[in-house]
Amino acid sequence: MHDILVSIILGVVEGITEFLPISSTAHLLVTERLLGLDDGWEAFTVVIQLGAILAVVAFYFQVFWKALIGLPTSVEARRFALGIILALLPAVVGGLALKKFLDSVLLNPAFAMPFIAVTIFSPSVSPAVFLSAS
Repeated sequence: MHDILVSIILGVVEGITEFLPISSTAHLLVTERLLGLDDGWEAFTVVIQLGAILAVVAFYFQVFWKALIGLPTSVEARRFALGIILALLPAVVGGLALKKFLDSVLLNPAFAMPFIAVTIFSPSVSPAVFLSAS
């Protein structure tokens, strides 16, 4: 398959799944596996997700900047920073502890696809819910 077409497909998957309460990373990994892409596409996946993350940071820049500048003087800013750290710790510890298991099981499309289907067709996370709410 042509690289431009693969890039468009991965970009569409990332764009659709990034702001839904489902894992855009999992969708990209499963899409890569279904398209039969080799490990050379991992860098593209990282870069495309970096773009999405930078878009979120740009959107919330004022909030982040205000919290960062206020750390020395503001109780609210310190509470915000502590909340972020506490929210990340379980994911980091769990991810590091379970990395081999997660890689072997969750990166297997046969295992991941049923879970993705449930999230897509579940009424509580269906894209239609988000589109009708806006």
